[in-house]
Amino acid sequence: MMQRNDVFVEGAVIAGLFDRVIWIWPSWDTGTHDEDHDISQEEVGWTVHGGQKVFCACKVTPESRQCDYAVNNTDLPLDPSSCNVLRDYSLEVVRDKAVLQLMKDEDWIEPDETIILDIDEDFYGVESAAAVLINAGIPLHVIERLDRQISRLLCPRNTWEENLADLYIFNILEAITARCMHHAHKNTPCKNTDGEITVFAYNFAKKKMDNQLKLHGEMFCFDMTHQTNLNEQLQSVITSLLELTHSQLGVLAETGFCLVSTSVLSEGYVPFQICHGLNFPNSSKITFHLPTRAEVIGRSFQLGEILPAFLANAKVVTIARSIRDGYTPRRYFRTIETDILNSLYASLKSSFSLLYSGDLLGGVKGWSQRHKH
Repeated sequence: MMQRNDVFVEGAVIAGLFDRVIWIWPSWDTGTHDEDHDISQEEVGWTVHGGQKVFCACKVTPESRQCDYAVNNTDLPLDPSSCNVLRDYSLEVVRDKAVLQLMKDEDWIEPDETIILDIDEDFYGVESAAAVLINAGIPLHVIERLDRQISRLLCPRNTWEENLADLYIFNILEAITARCMHHAHKNTPCKNTDGEITVFAYNFAKKKMDNQLKLHGEMFCFDMTHQTNLNEQLQSVITSLLELTHSQLGVLAETGFCLVSTSVLSEGYVPFQICHGLNFPNSSKITFHLPTRAEVIGRSFQLGEILPAFLANAKVVTIARSIRDGYTPRRYFRTIETDILNSLYASLKSSFSLLYSGDLLGGVKGWSQRHKH
């Protein structure tokens, strides 16, 4: 049922976990909001799309009732009569700076209200991971082609296999980059470095693949009876990789490879590809904002001012990294997460247990540290 980002809120409302949602947005996203504080009545339920039940939501005003549903992260209009409403709730959309003023009103958060607090790390900023690849000079058509080729070669079914698949491609990139650096100018595609690099790269990758097939063959898209097809897919991946320079291969290795969505919340096949997320430049409604280090520090200070209003009544606090979908600026991930945890430690009046999901992308240390032990 995870049709889009934050759809878990609708699921939680339907489950009866809460009847009021306060969404605090950062000031750098001013362009997509008309008011600093907006309160509306919302309804959630279900409709049918493609023979399957999907979430639908309606915004209710005295004048109208407008409904939509989401397919592949895209909101589509829906006839209100087609949304089978299960629950309604109050939605407050508040600018970060306005929260500090609202906190002075003792009636804004009632003493008997129970709070579930969710902190998303992209509150600090949103960066397109795909833009990092494009800015490195990797053409969009090459990115898309590699996505298709890799998704036909590797089909991890769970977090463990996802990590193995990422490491497999990472090792291939390391081997090609090392050879390419010794024979090529930094702007020369690796395929032009020496006549043997194609054979070297394929043989290296093929040997690694044969070893993995014996140990973890399920993470590949074909079983042993389709070895010829598997070899062809591997060759196509190698051919595309060799079109890149060694510096571009380095950027690709740092970006990494992952499932498009977590296997825990998905049913059936989930594509495995370059871990660039969902938002490409000029093709997304998302506001991109890359903060400076000073801005990250300032936002952490602001978070420390806001948290006390909610933590007194909070029973559960969740933190979302938003790395898989390509939102949170990866260069600041460690600083952002550390600051959030430090703010929680400083604001809470009692001790708490910190739990990490076993299916967290990149594990406890995070995506950039995933290959370091």
